[in-house]
Amino acid sequence: MPTQNNIAAFAEAIRAELSDLPKREIQELTDGLEADLTERFAEEGTEFPLESASVYAADLREAAGVGPRTEKRKAFSAKALIENVEAWFRRTAFGSSVLEFGISVRPVWWVLRAFVAWAIFA
Repeated sequence: MPTQNNIAAFAEAIRAELSDLPKREIQELTDGLEADLTERFAEEGTEFPLESASVYAADLREAAGVGPRTEKRKAFSAKALIENVEAWFRRTAFGSSVLEFGISVRPVWWVLRAFVAWAIFA
């Protein structure tokens, strides 16, 4: 059953879902949100379900004509770099074969590195 604290937390979760928008637009979309949720709770009582904040935020976006949430890209991501390099190699048949060869000799590279380390410290 929703309480005033649950409603406030739900409203904050909705604002967090809208965080990719400018602050002014978030304010316009969520102006009076707690009051609306409290009023709905008063009308529906225990039948009032607090649905997903992301679904509610998506409904607000749609009603305001704002596009779906866009994820901010990190300045650097090792995973993204590896995926981009792999995609670049796989654009051609030759690049794909070079990549597959590099992947297949990876165990040899580890053995070679271990041998060099043994030779240096032995």
